[in-house]
Amino acid sequence: MHYLFAFLIATAGLWDAPQTGNLVISIEADVKKRGNIHVAVFQNEKAFSKKSGGVFEKVLSYSGGAKYGLEVPALAYGRYSVAVFQDLNGNGRLDANTLGVPTEPYGFSNNPKVKWSAPTFDETAVSLKSPSISLSITMKTWKQQ
Repeated sequence: MHYLFAFLIATAGLWDAPQTGNLVISIEADVKKRGNIHVAVFQNEKAFSKKSGGVFEKVLSYSGGAKYGLEVPALAYGRYSVAVFQDLNGNGRLDANTLGVPTEPYGFSNNPKVKWSAPTFDETAVSLKSPSISLSITMKTWKQQ
């Protein structure tokens, strides 16, 4: 009986602990393009469509390689969208021409085929409901889409 009581006390807080997991992101870039990789993780449509208010943002330094990776730790279970772009001119933003067409490589989680409009949160969202999930994003220029 004492063992059962000790077990219940030791595990009492585990049922109320929020469930979190990690996003392990692999990004494929064009080795011919030079520039840092900007990564943003969004948790809802509003933040995703505004391109601000992400739950995680990071700039990966240009390494000259085609593969980049990072792990986003301790995200609450839920749906997330990841957007990336390669900042070729170092100004910290995704540049576009006068028609609004991106002039730098970009990509999203789920690698949706987008050319004439931006993808929606639902098209790019992944479900985090385990301790870790991996996703791969291939950055492309608008012409490559």
